[in-house]
Amino acid sequence: MRTAWTFGLVAVLGFTQCTLVSKVGGGRANDDVPYDAEVQRAYFEGQHHLLKGDLNDAYASFLRCATAQPDEAAFHFNLARIDLELERYEAAEASLD
Repeated sequence: MRTAWTFGLVAVLGFTQCTLVSKVGGGRANDDVPYDAEVQRAYFEGQHHLLKGDLNDAYASFLRCATAQPDEAAFHFNLARIDLELERYEAAEASLD
């Protein structure tokens, strides 16, 4: 039961993070939909993989997000976080730049 609540909370916070970062970063023409469905799907897949501890799959998902939306800091932050956990320090620094 606790896992379901945790997953639901992370999913809601993840979506909120995308929307808030988008609005803080200057917004988009259509504020109701910050990103297209493919980017949102990849972001939620990345969050799901993080919850399961699948860091390589999570990295691949966030990399798709960062490639599609290179100006979104949240995607690069998640990549750096995974790089740090995998002790890939130079890659983490590059993601944060």
